[in-house]
Amino acid sequence: MEIMRRNRRGMTVKKNHYGNGWKKTRKERAGKKKKSVKAAGACGQRRTGGGKYAGSRPWIQPGRRRRRRKKAEMRSCIPLLTEPLFLAAAFYLLFSLNFIHTYLPNTIIRGISVSGLTAEEAKEKIASQMGSYELVLEERGGRKEIIRGMDITLRPVYDGDLERIMDKQNPLLWGARYVKGEEYESAGFGVRYDEAKLEMVVRKLRCMDPEEAVPPADACLVYTDNEGLQIKKEEQGNYPVPGRLLQEARRAVDGLEARISLEELDIYKKPEILEDDPALLAQREAYGPYAQVSIIYQFGDSEEKLDGNTICGWLQQDKSGRVTVDTEAVKEYVNGLARKYNTAYCTKELKTSYGPTVTITKGYYGWMIDKEGETDALVELITACQSQKREPLYLQTAASHAAPDYGDTYVEMNLTAQHLFFYRDGELLIETDFVSGNESKGWGTPAGAYELTYKQRNAVLKGKNYNTPVTCWMPFNGDIGMHDGYWRSGFGGNIYKKSGSHGCINLPPDAAEFIFENIEPQTPILCYYLEGTESE
Repeated sequence: MEIMRRNRRGMTVKKNHYGNGWKKTRKERAGKKKKSVKAAGACGQRRTGGGKYAGSRPWIQPGRRRRRRKKAEMRSCIPLLTEPLFLAAAFYLLFSLNFIHTYLPNTIIRGISVSGLTAEEAKEKIASQMGSYELVLEERGGRKEIIRGMDITLRPVYDGDLERIMDKQNPLLWGARYVKGEEYESAGFGVRYDEAKLEMVVRKLRCMDPEEAVPPADACLVYTDNEGLQIKKEEQGNYPVPGRLLQEARRAVDGLEARISLEELDIYKKPEILEDDPALLAQREAYGPYAQVSIIYQFGDSEEKLDGNTICGWLQQDKSGRVTVDTEAVKEYVNGLARKYNTAYCTKELKTSYGPTVTITKGYYGWMIDKEGETDALVELITACQSQKREPLYLQTAASHAAPDYGDTYVEMNLTAQHLFFYRDGELLIETDFVSGNESKGWGTPAGAYELTYKQRNAVLKGKNYNTPVTCWMPFNGDIGMHDGYWRSGFGGNIYKKSGSHGCINLPPDAAEFIFENIEPQTPILCYYLEGTESE
C-alpha cells in the first residue's frame, strides 16, 4: 500500500510498504534532475560539482545515498532471520520440558552417568554397577590385583541426595550441559560394605603373602674378594605396610575409585638406611683395616677361611667411633668350628680283626677344640688386624682329621673274646689273650674309644683291699689300664667272668713288655664287645 503526499518543496512522495519513510517516486526524481540541469544552463550558473553528481543538489551527498540504500536492504532481510530464530527458541523451550523429571545431559554422579534418567532409574543403574564394581591395585613389578564389590558385599545407600540434585538443576540449561557437563564426585549416594570381608580380602592378596612379599633391605657394608669392603645399595622390596594398605583400600572403595597405585600412595615399607647415609660412610672408613684381615683354619686337608665379610659383622662402633669386636659373635663362630670338627665323645666305626664292623658309642677319644682359649686368641688377632694360617687350640687331639680319626695305629681290644691286637701304621705288631674286669662282681671293663694316657715302669696299683706292684703300667681310662699280670698262670677264655681283675687288662708279662716298649701316649685304645666271638 502506498500513501501519496507532497513535501514542503512541493514534490510528490510516497511511503513504501515497509513503512520506512517517505520517498520520491523514481519518475519524479528523474524529472527533477533534468529540470535542474536545464535551469542551471539557462541561467549560466556554474555547477557546484563535477563527475557523476554534477548539477545535483549540494545538500544531498553521494555517500549518504549509499548508506540509505544499504539500510533499506538490511530491513528487507530482517523477516528472513527472525522466523528461524523464533522456531529454534520454541524447540529449545519444548525440549527442556524433558528434563523436569530427568537428569540433564552429561550428569555424572560418583563416576556413573545418569543423563536422561529419572531418580528411580538412576538408582537401578547404580545398584547394577555396584555388583560389577572392581578396585584394581597396581603393584610394583607390573602386577595387578583386584578387589571385587561382590566379595565385600558392596551396596549403595540413598539419603535423598539424588532427588536434591535433580531439584536443584535448571532444565533450561540442558544445552549448556552438552558443552560442559556436571560431575558430582561425592554426592548422590553413599556406599556400605562388610568391613570384616574387606580385611580378609586384603590379607589374602598376593602382595601380603610372606612367601612372595620381599621386605626392604637397608644399605649395608659387604665384603667381596675383588673389591673388599663396599656399600651395598638398599633394596626397596615389595612389602606393603598392612595398616596403610587396608586404610587406602577403604578410602578407595568409599570413593568408588577404579584403581589405586601402591607406589603412588607410598604404601610400601621403606628401608631405613640408604647408601649415602653419613653414618654408613663413616663406618666403612673405620671398618676398612679389619676387612682386610684373613684367618685360615686348617683341619688336615680341610680349611675354614675367616674373611672380612664375616669379621665386619662382628665389629661394633661406639659413639666415640672406637671399633670393638663382639666377643659373643666370635664365641659362636668357634663353637661352630667345634660342632663341625670335634670328634671326641662321638660314635666311631671299627672294622674288627674278626671281620664284622662294630660301632663304638662311648669313650672320649677324638679331637676337642679349646673353645674358650680359641675365642680369646681370635679376638686378639682381629683387634690387631693380623692375618695368618693356624690350627685352633685343642684340649685334646686325635691321630687324624680324616675318618677314622684314630688312624691306623691303635690297640683293638675284644672284651668278649678276651683278645687284643696292636697295630702300628696298619701292620699288626702283636696279638695276645688277656683277662679283663670281673663281671661277677660288677667290675667289668667298659667298652669305648680311649687313648693311652701315659706309661710308667714299676708302678704300684692301689685300691680297696689291694696294693699291687707292676712292671709295666699303661692307663687309658682313668684308673683302668693295661699291665703285666705276672701272678696269673692263664689268660683268655672265660676267666674274667668269675676271676677277673678290678677292671684293668691283665697281660702276659712278655706281651706287656713288648707293648710297653712300642706304644706311645695318645695311642687309641678301642674296646668293644662282639657277640659270637666268645672263647670256648
